[in-house]
Amino acid sequence: MTTHKHTVLIVSADTRMVHALEGLFNQEKYFLAHESTPCHALQTATLLKPALIIFNLEPHKPEHLDLCRTLRSITEGAILLLAPSEERPHTFEYYQAGIVNEHIPTPVNPLALWIRCMVWLAKYEYMPRRSGNILIYA
Repeated sequence: MTTHKHTVLIVSADTRMVHALEGLFNQEKYFLAHESTPCHALQTATLLKPALIIFNLEPHKPEHLDLCRTLRSITEGAILLLAPSEERPHTFEYYQAGIVNEHIPTPVNPLALWIRCMVWLAKYEYMPRRSGNILIYA
């Protein structure tokens, strides 16, 4: 039985966090990609169709909202927004636009973040995919 590798894309300039997560995502089942710029994040997301995106570009800028909106259109997986608690008014914009699945306040323990990622990846594995067919529930 072959297993499909799921891609986890980290969009962050915080290399310490990325290195910590690399050690936790060392399972064969996951491929970890990292981009530190919006342009490269879009290219990588388009090519790899990640099952999970960890979005951690601080400080908040209006163009980050547009970037997340574009990433949402690329993937069916979850987008986790990492941002300081002080930026709650901005994180509300992401929720209101329907483009992030969860806000995780920073700083965050890498192990706690990895556990949240595993929950979202498990959901991804079991959710129905958009394949052009319309599911109708009666």
